[in-house]
Amino acid sequence: MDTDYPVERAYGLIIIANSLRETKVAFKHFTFEEIIKFTRMKLKMPCDKEECGKRSYVQRMINKLPSAFTIALKWENNETEEEILDTTSVLATEIDITGIYKYEGDSTCTKYLLVSMVCLSGDLYNCVAYENKRWVRHFCSQKEDIGEWDGVLSMFRKLNIRPEILFFENAMPRDQMFSAEGSGGSKDE
Repeated sequence: MDTDYPVERAYGLIIIANSLRETKVAFKHFTFEEIIKFTRMKLKMPCDKEECGKRSYVQRMINKLPSAFTIALKWENNETEEEILDTTSVLATEIDITGIYKYEGDSTCTKYLLVSMVCLSGDLYNCVAYENKRWVRHFCSQKEDIGEWDGVLSMFRKLNIRPEILFFENAMPRDQMFSAEGSGGSKDE
């Protein structure tokens, strides 16, 4: 289909929240990207060559950077304040997508910034967003200024809030992203 607009791609992962904190305990020096990659290595697919029946890790590859990247956290719904803190303290506000996917493109800007999160507090959803160089919480019709990232982590623990969906945006300005990238897609190897 031909359009006058550039094709935008979005990628997302679903990660069990418990696996983030368990991996961080086992590998204290791991970065957020390394923890994600490690947890995804457990996901194996059946071999399709000659129906061998073996299950193997599949390296995900991309050759065109998406403008957005999401991570959905799957919670057990009965985490303690300490477990929520341990899980959310693993999160990072900046990730390099090449730590998660094998990238074969030509762009040098592979960094993504956390720009917002859909969070659950009891039965209510909240939005925590980075606005004007500060974190802000939107809930119901109210807006609360949180400030720095440490304030976000403290709020998660204090109010028993769990981030459910993390939205990352490419750090490259949008106009540069579309002029720097050619057409392409993703493939699994």
